[in-house]
Amino acid sequence: MILDRENMVDYLFEVGYLKQQQRTGMWRMGVRYPESVAEHSHRAAIIGFLLASLEGDVNPERVALICLFHDVPETRTGDLNWMNKRYTIDVKQGEKKALHEQVAQLPETIAQKILALAEEYNTRSSREGEIAHEADLIECMLECLEYKMQGYEKAQEWAEMCYVGLKTETAKGLAKQCLDADPGSWFQNLQDNPHEQKQKEKENTTEVTAGS
Repeated sequence: MILDRENMVDYLFEVGYLKQQQRTGMWRMGVRYPESVAEHSHRAAIIGFLLASLEGDVNPERVALICLFHDVPETRTGDLNWMNKRYTIDVKQGEKKALHEQVAQLPETIAQKILALAEEYNTRSSREGEIAHEADLIECMLECLEYKMQGYEKAQEWAEMCYVGLKTETAKGLAKQCLDADPGSWFQNLQDNPHEQKQKEKENTTEVTAGS
């Protein structure tokens, strides 16, 4: 394989721009500095891996890859929310053009793999593409629940809209638990010093033994 390393480096720097590209939909909720596309894609990939693993008949690694690559064209198109798309002619064609121009910088074999991932996501032509869509929605839902914790009033309503869009029972089950959960609960139990807790357990054991 002949490598054009200069073009590949350009591609990598371009992908890095996703860290700066904000997800614009949350602006309508009043969030001044919403998460980046890169942050969204990262957690969506992890969610996709977990969902696919729960499904059992889906390739978790491929779902994670689809999630990682699905928004890369947004380095060129920007993150278009539903209102932007209302006034943009042929959004899908624009995204497709951006994607093809991007992967043209890469060796053909790699480019074809990325195009195949995009095709699965856009058409849901595979179980992996379908689960990647579910992961994208759940990630959006989690974002909304986190914004709700920060006091944004519309967040709960938006989270519930994400839930309604889910198709698979596996995704619905996980999402339902997310809706009922406290986004901050994962770290609350970590506030206790584990060394102090062990010492308390040791003292309690000693007291019980002495009382016997």
